[in-house]
Amino acid sequence: MSQLMNRRNFLLSSLVMLGGCGGVWNLPSHDDLPPDKSGVVIASVGGAWTGGPRYSVRFRPIASPTTVGELVFRRSWFDLDPVDIQENSAYATVATRRLPPGMYEIYGAMVFYGTGLGQISYFDKRPFSFPFEIFPGKATYLGEFLGRPVRGESDAVGTIFTVRDRRARDLALLRKRGIEFQENSVVSAVMNKNQSANSIFRRLDDAP
Repeated sequence: MSQLMNRRNFLLSSLVMLGGCGGVWNLPSHDDLPPDKSGVVIASVGGAWTGGPRYSVRFRPIASPTTVGELVFRRSWFDLDPVDIQENSAYATVATRRLPPGMYEIYGAMVFYGTGLGQISYFDKRPFSFPFEIFPGKATYLGEFLGRPVRGESDAVGTIFTVRDRRARDLALLRKRGIEFQENSVVSAVMNKNQSANSIFRRLDDAP
C-alpha cells in the first residue's frame, strides 16, 4: 500500500456542506431542477473505521473537472448523518444528489479525521476514472462504498473502499424515507472488478 498517502495537515479545512442527503464540496445544489430536466445519483456510503471519521466518494462532471462533488457519510461527534445501514462494524447512509444530465466520473475516495489540533486523511494519489451518466427523469445507482482500514504492524497505513451492488436494499431504505424510485427508472452503474483494479476501490460479490 505504498501508493496510499497518509497526509497530516495542521490547517482546518473549509468544506462546504449543502442540504439534502449527503454533502458536496463545491458542486452547486440542483435540488430545484425539475425531474424531467435532471437525474439523481444514488449510493450508500460509510465504513468500518473507529473514532467517527468522514467518508467521501468523490465525483465530477467530465466536461468540468474543476467542479467537484462528494457523496458523504459523517460520524463525528458534532456532525452525524443518518445511519441507514449497520453491518458488523460498518455504518453507512444512503446518499442521493440531484444533478443535471450528462457524463460524470468517480475519481477517488477519502477517509478524513479532523480535530481542533489537525487533520489526518487517507486516500489514493493514483489517477482514477470511473465514468457514469445521469439521464433526465432517471436515477443512476453507483453501489455501496465502505471505507475499511489497511493495517500496518501497529496502526492504519491506508484505506480501501469495498464496492458492492446493493440496489434492492438501498432503494427499499429510501422508500422508508418516503423517497420512491420506480424500478425501471433506476440505471445500474456499479463498477466491476476490472474497472476497480489498481485503485482505492475493491469490487466484491459476483462481479466479473
